[in-house]
Amino acid sequence: MRLFVASLAFCLGLTFPAFAQYSLTVESSSPVGVDTPGSVYRFYVNSVDPSDKLSAVYGSDSFPLVINTPAGIFNSAAAAGASAEGLTDFLLGFFPDVVDDSYATVNLTGPAGSSGISGASAPQIVEDPTLANGITSYFTGDNDGALLEVNTLIGGSWFVTGTAGNASPDSDGRWLIAQVTTAGDISGSVNVQVFPLGVQSETNVVRKSFDFTGTGEFFSEEILGCMDDTACNYNPEVTEDDGSCAELDECGVCGGTGIPAGECDCDGTVIDECGVCGGSGIPEGQCDCEGTLIDAIGVCGGDCAEDVNFNGVCDDDEVAGCMIDLACNYNPEATINDSSCDFTSCLAFGCNDASACNFDPEVNFNDGTCVYAQAPYDCDGNCVNDADGDGVCDELEIPGCQDELACNYNADATDPPAAGFECAPTRIHCTNATARASTTPMVTGCAMSWKWSGVKFPRPATSTPKPPILTIVCLQTIHVSLVRENWTAQAW
Repeated sequence: MRLFVASLAFCLGLTFPAFAQYSLTVESSSPVGVDTPGSVYRFYVNSVDPSDKLSAVYGSDSFPLVINTPAGIFNSAAAAGASAEGLTDFLLGFFPDVVDDSYATVNLTGPAGSSGISGASAPQIVEDPTLANGITSYFTGDNDGALLEVNTLIGGSWFVTGTAGNASPDSDGRWLIAQVTTAGDISGSVNVQVFPLGVQSETNVVRKSFDFTGTGEFFSEEILGCMDDTACNYNPEVTEDDGSCAELDECGVCGGTGIPAGECDCDGTVIDECGVCGGSGIPEGQCDCEGTLIDAIGVCGGDCAEDVNFNGVCDDDEVAGCMIDLACNYNPEATINDSSCDFTSCLAFGCNDASACNFDPEVNFNDGTCVYAQAPYDCDGNCVNDADGDGVCDELEIPGCQDELACNYNADATDPPAAGFECAPTRIHCTNATARASTTPMVTGCAMSWKWSGVKFPRPATSTPKPPILTIVCLQTIHVSLVRENWTAQAW
């Protein structure tokens, strides 16, 4: 019990030898009860040596014990108490979900007497009665089961003595310290106290804190600090000396630097600029500890009598002029502006658009006089694009028949005609023995002429000796069938 109190209050001044790494493993499984929600989480502390003894799971203001289960936890109505002591075989026979109960433990899943562990004892729970979410209320269902938080100076713990059989790790080299069944997320921080190699003494104790989220293996962060008990900053909770041990300075401050530079005692009295402890320093209007005066422009021992405009230039040395550097008559030597600044005399107006035909790189301000090329010509009136070099811009080319003798001649054409629109007449071959040369069928929009064919055709007695050929030249290719009296004309 004394060792538990020491772990709870951290007042024994223990040292912490360097041992191999202890760790926390959180495992989950499905609940046994068909109506039990969520998952069953078991918390195991992994030992370093089979002879190690786990004595307590604890929390305090320095090392809070926290288990966050926002969805609440499952506490069987048939089970009694915050530990596994109430989970008897008798209850399990009637209430199978009792095995899913949430409880605090040290290597026990039921009563110590029926555990089969020689010398086993049920863990004891001691805690600050002012805790709002303490150990007992969390594991018995007295609160909503959403939070276990032991974070006061007195704190709380569940523990066994080092002589208890269940203080030793199980056959897997670990201790079961809690079971929590919840339908939601689980996270927090767990602190344990272990006696390495089973040696129970105030100088042979290890305390580890494990932060966890969900399942997995989690390791403790070492606590760095001073392990020298003669140092003013000695910390019995430190697990690794980081060389920070300190002594009291001349003012009694641990690790202090003594009287700071510029001060003359431990009360913070300042040495003035003249070296006087608590002195008032150089009087106003003077510039040294010998009483030298400051002139009108702040020069120690200077001779400037007046600086009316407070510009740092003695009135006798002022230079009037334009002080605006954008002005044409800017004077870098001027110390006082005389309103003479001229902003236009040195500026060039015109077109400053590099894409304009009349662009002038010397122009400062654009006066709206820019002239631009009109497509498809450039600034010189030449075509920007003229692939065939005929002086007609590609964008203005007109394809068409350029043969003046052709019936589809286009006087506006600048390029040869497209395929299918060539300069070619259409001829119509007229057949039928009854046609006459004086018979002239007309096709609207076409020029026509007759000539006799040298080919002989079978003909009736009333026909002319040879069939005529009618040539029709049109503005486009046509396919015509002409019928007049009893002859026909068909396009070639």
